[in-house]
Amino acid sequence: MALVYPSMSLFRNLNRLLEQWARKFSFFTEDSWPAVTGFHGLRDNEDLTDKEFQECVGIVQRVEALHSRWVPYTESKGLAKEVFFPANEWQDIVDPKGPFKWRQDYVSVNHLRLHCPFTGYWLLLLDRIDRFRKFPDDWSVPYALKIVGEPISVDILDGLHARFNPLERVEHSIEDFKAHALTVPSELRFRAPKFFGEMGAICGDYVVNDDIVIVQARINAMFALGVIDKLQQDVRKKGFCRVIEIGAGIGQQAAALKQIFGDALQYIVIDLPPILVASALYLSRLAKFRRSYVLEESDSWPESFEFVFLANYLTEQFRGHLGPADLVMNTMSFGEMSGEQIRYYGELASELVGTDGFLYEENCQVLSHHVSVLDILGESFRERTDLASPKVLVRHGCHRLWSNQNQHMGAQEVA
Repeated sequence: MALVYPSMSLFRNLNRLLEQWARKFSFFTEDSWPAVTGFHGLRDNEDLTDKEFQECVGIVQRVEALHSRWVPYTESKGLAKEVFFPANEWQDIVDPKGPFKWRQDYVSVNHLRLHCPFTGYWLLLLDRIDRFRKFPDDWSVPYALKIVGEPISVDILDGLHARFNPLERVEHSIEDFKAHALTVPSELRFRAPKFFGEMGAICGDYVVNDDIVIVQARINAMFALGVIDKLQQDVRKKGFCRVIEIGAGIGQQAAALKQIFGDALQYIVIDLPPILVASALYLSRLAKFRRSYVLEESDSWPESFEFVFLANYLTEQFRGHLGPADLVMNTMSFGEMSGEQIRYYGELASELVGTDGFLYEENCQVLSHHVSVLDILGESFRERTDLASPKVLVRHGCHRLWSNQNQHMGAQEVA
């Protein structure tokens, strides 16, 4: 007689039911949360092997080549510069006509996280350096700028925390992360990869800092809006789900979704060439440098992939290969763009998701120059769902879901 084994999805569903039951009857308590047992420092990470380092150098050089072709390609194809060249907040940060040489020394590449403060949080200092900083002083800003302005040295890393207690600086993050994590199933709690210079408090399997809290808050939002369940339905239906992220930063949101969906996830990143290097390195290493592609104009679209990294100016060339997408997402960079750019990506997203997929975005007008996305995205989508309801905690941001059809998402209640 043949043996019938239960599927992994059955175990996940059973685990979710047990957790929901435990929370309902108050057995899922804070006492079950792992205690803080120390600080995960730079020396606790998994270092790049020589082979992995060479893979990283190859990625850097490929992105440098993409940058060098940015202006010639855009002009030769007659693409709209107001769409494909940096504007608004990014206009003074990224110069498509200037040189771009990214660090290729081992120590700097091995500590990628330290010089990629995309959320405004400087992991090096375990704090921000803008008006939202929590630990003001007279030395950290020049110190941080010095680090990003030159190759990182081992001496600097060894003396990194001589001026402050790192655990004190992440104490608020620990409570914030725990509050978010305890309101979602365990498989949705982000366990950050322990590489590329990650740092934070050790809580069981979790490394916790402000960046990790933001990633978790967005996963909570996607769960509360029904996005996670929708993607799980897509996997059950066709064996995979496809997500496109416009502006991925270093790629931790993609890493969180990869943790949830595993090999069933197809992920495409679209970004400005100099910024693309960060997510290409981070996520390619996460995929063990397999089935991850930084595409140039002479390349063909891969038959199968885990990650594809696409310079923004190549979007039109590969447009026919991008969809259909189950989810397009953007977090906190639409508002940093111009209205023309938001409109372009809104129209692109609407086309790619069709009537079955969704655009998830989190874009608050934090600064005066940030552009409101509501009216512009409303030109391309028929329906908008705002995250505002009371049991899944989502403390950060303003999260919205856009679609071309009024669909029941099975949304969860939100705190």
